[in-house]
Amino acid sequence: MRSLSASSIRANSAFARAASCRSCATSLAVVAGCVVLAFFFYVLALISVPAIVFFPAYSIYFFAGRYPALRTVMYPAPPAPEIPPTPANPPEMPPSAEPIS
Repeated sequence: MRSLSASSIRANSAFARAASCRSCATSLAVVAGCVVLAFFFYVLALISVPAIVFFPAYSIYFFAGRYPALRTVMYPAPPAPEIPPTPANPPEMPPSAEPIS
């Protein structure tokens, strides 16, 4: 059986500290990498989403000018204005002004 000397105990504790620091650095690198990747996806979405939305919408408006059925769906006729009903008894006229003599 091998006996543990003071120098081997110190070497093992130094190795433990280095391994602990190495695992902290690795964890920090993984977290930083995830943050950078999330930022990259955010910028990519910020750039590509307007283009993804624009082209289908533009194609629908483009074809609406060429197909009457699509035009009626996109631009329906405005509803007829409602005409208010006439009252049953019209208001009475005010008395006529008397001439000044």
